[in-house]
Amino acid sequence: NIMGRKNKILRSMITFLVTLFLLVILDNLVVVTFKMIPVFSYNIINYEDIRVYNGIGVRVWQCNKNNYSNLLVDPFYKNGYMCDADDSEAVDANSFLNSVIENYDEYKNKYIKINGKISKKTSLSFIEMQPYEESSIKVNGYVTFADNITLRILFNEENEILGNYDVYDDIIVVGQIKNMEKEGKNYVIYMSDSKVVSDVSLDEYTLTVTPSTTCRDDKSIFKSDNLNVYSHCIEDIIIDYGEKKYELSSALSSGKVKIDELYESPDNKDTNDDGDTLYMNDTYNVIVCNSLNSNDVIIGDSDMKFGDVVCERKVVE
Repeated sequence: NIMGRKNKILRSMITFLVTLFLLVILDNLVVVTFKMIPVFSYNIINYEDIRVYNGIGVRVWQCNKNNYSNLLVDPFYKNGYMCDADDSEAVDANSFLNSVIENYDEYKNKYIKINGKISKKTSLSFIEMQPYEESSIKVNGYVTFADNITLRILFNEENEILGNYDVYDDIIVVGQIKNMEKEGKNYVIYMSDSKVVSDVSLDEYTLTVTPSTTCRDDKSIFKSDNLNVYSHCIEDIIIDYGEKKYELSSALSSGKVKIDELYESPDNKDTNDDGDTLYMNDTYNVIVCNSLNSNDVIIGDSDMKFGDVVCERKVVE
C-alpha cells in the first residue's frame, strides 16, 4: 500500500543518511590518525605547489603536490594557512587592491600572498589594508590611505604576532580571498585562513639622537610592566632602517627594537655604588638602573653622567 511504500522510502533515506554520517566520521578518523587525504573532499584548491583538500569537518594541506607523506591535518578548520610561504611571490597591496574589483573572479577562493601596510588594527584577530600614497611625513611608516576599497584580513584565532605590529607597519600575509561586499560606496574584500609570514623586527639599523637645546625634565618614551624608558636632554631619537625611519617610542612599542639592543657595548661602561650601569656610545649614553631597585632606563646625549639623572625606585607594597 501507499503508506507502506512511504515508510520504506523513509527508512531507506534514514539508513542512507546514517550510513553516510558514519562513513564521514570513519573518514575523518582515518585522516586524523594516519594523515591521509579525505575521501569526502568536497573542494580541492590549488595554490602554486600546494593543494588543499576541504573535507567535511577536516581539511588537509599537501604542501608539495608531489609529496603525499607529509600531509598537514586541520580538524574543524581551526588553523589558518599551514604551509611554508617563504618561496611564494608576494603581490603588492596597491596593485592588488587597485585591480581586484575588475579581476575578482580570478582571485575568488584562491590563496594569495600579499605585501602591504596595515591601515587598521582593532584586535589580534583581524587587520585591514588599503591602497596608499607616500606621505610627506617620513617617520613611523606614515602614508595616506584611500578608503574606497579595503582588504579585511581575518585570522582563525587571535594571533599574538599582531601585537608587534602597528598601523602603518609593513606586513606580509597569505590567505584565501573569500568574498567581496559593498559598504556604501566602498568595497571590502575578505581574506580568511590568514597567516603572517613577515618579521617585524629590524636587524640592522642606526640610532640618530638629536640633543635638546633646553634640558628640561626627563621625557617618558615607553612604559611596560617592568620597564620605564626615558630620554634626558634629547629632542628626539630616531631609528634609521634603510629608507625607513621610526621614532624610538614606536619601535619599542611594536617590538621592532628591544631596549637592550641600544646598550650592547660591554667594553665601554661604568657602574656606580647603587648598581646602576652607564653605557657610553659615540652619540648617546644609556643608564640602566639596577633592576633590583628600579625599572628605569634613561637615554641621554654623550655627556650624560650618573649625577645628571635619578633612578626612580620601585614601590614596595
